[in-house]
Amino acid sequence: DVAEAKARAYDAVSRIHWDGCFYRSDIGWRALKR
Repeated sequence: DVAEAKARAYDAVSRIHWDGCFYRSDIGWRALKR
């Protein structure tokens, strides 16, 4: 499902680091509201 996919994606991306690195946490919120 979408919630699980989002959680797994953000878990994976949280392990990636470099100077100035950031990621958006708002992507997918519309799909989760449905």
